[in-house]
Amino acid sequence: MAKEEAKQDSKTSTRKVVILAALLAAGAMVLGAALLYFWQNHAKQEKAKPPEIFYLSLGERAMAIGDHSMLIGLTVEYAGRDTGDSLTRALPHLKNQVMRRMSQIQPSDLRRLRTPQGKRELADDILVRVREAVPDKDAANVKAILYEKFLIGD
Repeated sequence: MAKEEAKQDSKTSTRKVVILAALLAAGAMVLGAALLYFWQNHAKQEKAKPPEIFYLSLGERAMAIGDHSMLIGLTVEYAGRDTGDSLTRALPHLKNQVMRRMSQIQPSDLRRLRTPQGKRELADDILVRVREAVPDKDAANVKAILYEKFLIGD
């Protein structure tokens, strides 16, 4: 009888060890799956973050165009701190580019510039000039030229 009890105890101990090992393995698998899920979700969220948008004022410029006057205030919209550093270093050149473009405006252009399309075309032209003034790696991060002020006086 003692042998049978010892055999029974041995079987019970073996079963307990097997059950414990199975539970540990299942727990490790669940933990591994949870970590994998979290890691993949976190990676997706990092990729989905939109870039930070920053703004740099180019200031205001006033000009006489024939018998008319024009006041324009511009801001550059860009993404990325490195691009901001490039824009800041190029700021005197950027302001010069704006002045050069503004000096090309003729009195006959003013009617067109009073329209939304004319304003868009001028902003797009200035955008091209700004992108040319920064290193190629930053040019694509320069997103838009925004008007702070746009006045044409007679």
